[in-house]
Amino acid sequence: MDETSIESKSTTKMFLIALAVLLLLAVVFFATRKISNAPHYETMAYNGFEFTKLGPLWYFQWQQGDKLYNVPLRYNPKEVLDVPLVGTYDERFQQQDIYITHDPAETGLTYVALGTSELSISLANVMKANLIASCSANTTEACWDRPIVTCDDKDKAVIYIRKSPETKIIFAGNCAVIEGDGVDLLRAVDKLLYMWYKVI
Repeated sequence: MDETSIESKSTTKMFLIALAVLLLLAVVFFATRKISNAPHYETMAYNGFEFTKLGPLWYFQWQQGDKLYNVPLRYNPKEVLDVPLVGTYDERFQQQDIYITHDPAETGLTYVALGTSELSISLANVMKANLIASCSANTTEACWDRPIVTCDDKDKAVIYIRKSPETKIIFAGNCAVIEGDGVDLLRAVDKLLYMWYKVI
């Protein structure tokens, strides 16, 4: 084998090695870029539960029996800790039927409706409660065919959602009153749900 042939083979070998290194670097570059462009979700841990924020909602997993649920709530547990709780939980909330009531005469019921919806999703879909939409008075057409229920109905488990400048949850025997204004009302709703999920 002459010197030119040896040199040609050596050059070819070096070229192939250089090409392989370049291809490897390109693969690493594009893989790293793809990973860095992947969406990063905000996460947190609280009381043994893992929370992930997807869009505007926080999700966590909750198990009942052999079934695992992905539960969405607007706030994570730390964001609702400052919502005061007055009174103690009553055994009557363990019954199947739960009445969710509100005052139809109140104005600006948007957040009351949102809070009711969030409660209903968790209580009906996950906790399997039978929810009964109610009103505290028969003063509007929307309440004509609904049960009229207040905290005075001592034989029922009642959740009363109402607007108030003060944000809090009040347990009064058979009745849980959720109070707040705007988004603070929704924070109070989530605090109650986290209590029932035993996250808080």
